[in-house]
Amino acid sequence: MAVRRSRQRDVRRPKPAARGGGRGRTWRSIGLICAVLLAIGGTAVAYYVRTTGGAEGLRPGAAAGFNLLLVTLDTVRADHLGCYGYAAARTPNLDALAASGLRFAQAIAPAPLTTPSHATMMTGLVPPSHGVRDNGCRLADEQTTLAEILSARGYATAAFISSFTLESRYGLAQGFATYDDACAPPDRVVGHFGDTMANERSATAVTDAALNWLNDGSRKNPFFAWIHYYDPHFPYAPPPAFAGDGQSRYDGEIAYVDSQLGRVLELLRQKKLQRRTLVVVAGDHGEGLEEHGEPTHAYLIYDSTLHVPLILNSPALFGAPRVIDDRVVSLADIMPTVLDLLGVAVPAGLDGQHLLASKPDEDRALYIETMASRLNNGWASLHGLRRLHDKYILAPRPEYFDLKADPHELRNLVADAPDEVGELEARLAETMSRWESPEQVAAQTQGLSPEEVQRLASLGYVGSPGEGVRVGVCDPKDMLPLWKRVMGAEIKSLQGRHAEAIAEIELVVQQDPTDGHAWYYASYIYKRCGRMAEAEQALRQALTYSPNAAGYISLAQLLLLRRSLGPEFERALNRARQLEPENGGIDIARGDWHVLQGRRDEALAAFERALRVDPIYSGKSAREKMEWVRKNL
Repeated sequence: MAVRRSRQRDVRRPKPAARGGGRGRTWRSIGLICAVLLAIGGTAVAYYVRTTGGAEGLRPGAAAGFNLLLVTLDTVRADHLGCYGYAAARTPNLDALAASGLRFAQAIAPAPLTTPSHATMMTGLVPPSHGVRDNGCRLADEQTTLAEILSARGYATAAFISSFTLESRYGLAQGFATYDDACAPPDRVVGHFGDTMANERSATAVTDAALNWLNDGSRKNPFFAWIHYYDPHFPYAPPPAFAGDGQSRYDGEIAYVDSQLGRVLELLRQKKLQRRTLVVVAGDHGEGLEEHGEPTHAYLIYDSTLHVPLILNSPALFGAPRVIDDRVVSLADIMPTVLDLLGVAVPAGLDGQHLLASKPDEDRALYIETMASRLNNGWASLHGLRRLHDKYILAPRPEYFDLKADPHELRNLVADAPDEVGELEARLAETMSRWESPEQVAAQTQGLSPEEVQRLASLGYVGSPGEGVRVGVCDPKDMLPLWKRVMGAEIKSLQGRHAEAIAEIELVVQQDPTDGHAWYYASYIYKRCGRMAEAEQALRQALTYSPNAAGYISLAQLLLLRRSLGPEFERALNRARQLEPENGGIDIARGDWHVLQGRRDEALAAFERALRVDPIYSGKSAREKMEWVRKNL
């Protein structure tokens, strides 16, 4: 899938003047709810717990001076771990963390997307508040991250990333002294669309990098280390040792990640750091695995892609296994919870809540969304509220589920529960009124003025003015079968079955002419079989509905191929620069332009800039082109 990369302005909702109350942490037992009142610095803080082991040590600052290790598991469903009841799992290390720590039974991601969910973990804000609504969006510098707060308190900070969707260009490096995001091998040429994209590195490579940093014995201050594992993301290709034994390839990837996490935990034990380290493990989103017709994720907001693992562990704080199952919790709760445990002041106005400091609340309703369907495909966006026992989804065909009776969300009760639906619908409308509308968010990615946004939104259009094409009205759950045909056409094209691929993709764009991603794939397919005029036409259609920097770079490259080096070429690169200033492909294309004009010095300067701003994805190409220019121009 092509990745939309765009600027995002700060759309944080107005913050209240004072810090809001947090949510409590509870444990499964047959005991009664007890309240322990602690006086901390003259401020009374109530901790409400249901526990078999006692929680009197879990006061604010109970982990003051501790290290913090955050491990994020990309694309891992909660119900595919042993500690969440999955019998086929091979996850002994994750299960051991849960067996001696806190496991949250109902943790919910705010969106089924990597960048938005990680931005939520790092800011304590949901996507409309922090502004990252899709992969490829950038977290604004104005936002305050967990790493920035801990760095200011003297923590050594480092992150080890395994996916291009979390590269530093997308803003999550804020506050990290070390941000290791070298996901593409230095000897690999990375395409901007379609063909080859080195978008991840293995759990072994990420763990090696993290262990190298953790082994540094010169640090005197506590550390905050973030390790991100991407392996369970499609395509599933576990190492041979983790494939087979009756496991699915998806489960094999999770088992492989678990084994690498074991290496990190073993190092903590060897260095005697485990008692002074708070370990937090969280999934960023789940995976459809064909439930509700969704093979992977991004387009639907059922629990298959939003219910994630969340585990806290520290031998000094938690002993017997404790399961918190009487509330729904958000990934936005991670930041305020760990800051309070570490004894660090929690910023005011967060969407997340401290998970130790208030009573269970079955009525708490978490905001959930996906904007990917709107921004990438021209379909409707989905928005909803998730409570402990029910869920409402705002869609062209709205849905309401009784999760207690129907945990797999198979029976839509929207027509049978008018009171519950009316209540949640009103609460969702009030919540969304604080933020920019989906139409405004979509229009901003196309560089439209506020006046144009308002005029187009009033008409129900956000595509190309004057075309009269309505977008944002198709229900994603109805469109997934068509999207599978796009993927089928792409596979046929990669196999060299060009005629079949073209016939398939042309049928798709005829049926769904506003799907920008389908047009991008049409462009790839035409280009592979040498039909450049049609590839350019398809690319222009794609940019109409899903504009992004990589698309504009691809357009500039096609213009170069037919030696069309006039104002349109310059406009394409300027638009790409506007959307993603640090995309080295912009400078590669400009350098190629200078080569065609015989301008040696200008070409070298462009390639050098590509190497400087984007060494991972553009470095190899830039070096080769500089060598050619020096020898031949």
